[in-house]
Amino acid sequence: MRVYFLIFLFTTILFGQKYNNKNIEYGKRGDKYRLWIYFIDKDGSEKVAVSPKTIKRRSKNQYFHTDSWYDFAVSPYYINQISLMDIEIKNESRWLNAISVLCSKKE
Repeated sequence: MRVYFLIFLFTTILFGQKYNNKNIEYGKRGDKYRLWIYFIDKDGSEKVAVSPKTIKRRSKNQYFHTDSWYDFAVSPYYINQISLMDIEIKNESRWLNAISVLCSKKE
């Protein structure tokens, strides 16, 4: 078994695809970049509906706070300000308190 693993490892290293790290641009999607923008607070956020399953799990784990920080969406003020800059918003994460955007690089 060890011999087969060594043969597999050797052929993978020998015939594996080569790439140059200098040619990689992280977050690049065509002529645009995808990145996450994180926020510090959730001022003006609305509470998201919590499912009965979540309430049951919280009571089982003795978590009795009615309003968790994670129960609030990303602040609509931040989302509106970024939208006004003509930046395309792809995703929103209330857990990370962040949004994923697709934007171009201005030089």
